[in-house]
Amino acid sequence: MGPPAVAISTPEYDSFLRFIDRADPCLAGEGEPVIIVDAFGEEDLSATWSWAALGARHGSSVVLANNRAPARHADAQPGGGGAQRTVALPLRDYIRDHILSANPPASPGSPAPLYANGWRVFSETREPLPALRFAEGVDQTAEIAAAVDKTLLGGGKGSSAQATNPAPLPAWIAAVVTALTKLFLGPAGTVTRLHYDAGSAHGLLAQIAGRKLFVLLPPRATPALHVLASEPETVQSPVDPLDPGAAATRWPGYGALRPLAAVLAPGEAILVPQGWWHYAVALEPSLTLQRNFYHAATNAKGLVAMVLGTVAKLRKQT
Repeated sequence: MGPPAVAISTPEYDSFLRFIDRADPCLAGEGEPVIIVDAFGEEDLSATWSWAALGARHGSSVVLANNRAPARHADAQPGGGGAQRTVALPLRDYIRDHILSANPPASPGSPAPLYANGWRVFSETREPLPALRFAEGVDQTAEIAAAVDKTLLGGGKGSSAQATNPAPLPAWIAAVVTALTKLFLGPAGTVTRLHYDAGSAHGLLAQIAGRKLFVLLPPRATPALHVLASEPETVQSPVDPLDPGAAATRWPGYGALRPLAAVLAPGEAILVPQGWWHYAVALEPSLTLQRNFYHAATNAKGLVAMVLGTVAKLRKQT
């Protein structure tokens, strides 16, 4: 094992520190994104999803923590600020050393905190999904997947189809839903850079612990956000919405935009429609549940394309 990686600051984290010093209270603006103030209904997650309880259940699970997220190829290019630093460590160590013991540095130039963004705990373990009851009327991922199975994959053609497709339908549908659900956890100052979700997916982001600031921009803002051509796997913008003066100077068109912003508290969630750009920063030690989902009337084609693409890849491997 080599020497430990040198911790470095990042421009995004420095911007967050400056923002905290000058920002007025952030209020949610009006727009298509929807804020749900009682995201988990009557379910009290304070005990079952406390840091202590999470560490007790999954303390030995290894998580990947990054100083920049999402990852970008552009970071490693000249002027990019340095490639993403990733550390693999047991969850109990991450919670103890990087969440519960972390205090935001007082000034820019300090090492950026490590962020366990996109932990697939529900796919990797038997952890049950928390109930998001408000989503039952809009999240139609399972129903669309069932229709794909019936009409395109032969799942509705009787016993002969069952013989060639022995995997139970409920199991693979559950696997799809589970794969679209992740946790984002980290100390104050962990940043999710400006992007929108791939696969034409809608997004639900629900706060389990800590407050988190979200900044959002509509799809029509895309020309002024200067999509990074270096990131074929994702759709990202180099704009830092917490430094609007610099962004307006550097990126043509950005100064005319009016971002929406909201601070979510534990128990609250935000629905982010497909194509909406979003940026997030934890104001306190934070645990966020993210679920991408599909809705029959608006973005079903995205799920169909994803499922058929996966089937095509599997067939090439056999």
